[in-house]
Amino acid sequence: MESMPDIVCDVELPRDARSTGIPRSWVRDPEVSLSATGVACHVATYPAGTVVPGAELSRSWAEGDSPAAVVAELVEAGYLLPDGPNRFRLVHPARLGPMPTA
Repeated sequence: MESMPDIVCDVELPRDARSTGIPRSWVRDPEVSLSATGVACHVATYPAGTVVPGAELSRSWAEGDSPAAVVAELVEAGYLLPDGPNRFRLVHPARLGPMPTA
């Protein structure tokens, strides 16, 4: 089974004790699949600076989905930037305009 790379959350989103404010532009982004959106949203629930281990992401991976394909999709869409060997940073894609505020 393919494994996911580690992904560092590099976005600061509004959050409270129960939820994280995922930008609507991410949820409605036609450039990414549901699987890719799910990975981005999962990583974004962590505080900025947190490294989400690929092993953790792989545990929740749907059988039949290709982690390499989803990572490539998120890179192409501007959500992931390389951050070393087998590691990426999750960012707000510049093509979506400014990050919404709380």
